[in-house]
Amino acid sequence: ADVYSLGRVVAWCASGNWPLQNFMLCPEGPLHDFILRTTEPYPHERVADMNEVLRMIEGLKNTLTEKEC
Repeated sequence: ADVYSLGRVVAWCASGNWPLQNFMLCPEGPLHDFILRTTEPYPHERVADMNEVLRMIEGLKNTLTEKEC
């Protein structure tokens, strides 16, 4: 649940749109894959834990500009 919630918050911040329950919010851009993998509707297909989330964030650090953050 924590991974999913984090993905929803990132989607909200990246899109500027309030996330609606049961509605996929995944804006295009460098965070697209992160949001998709953390908000996968089926828990067994979602990112497994926060350690994997941290690895994904580390990988994103070099692709994001200050403006995009």
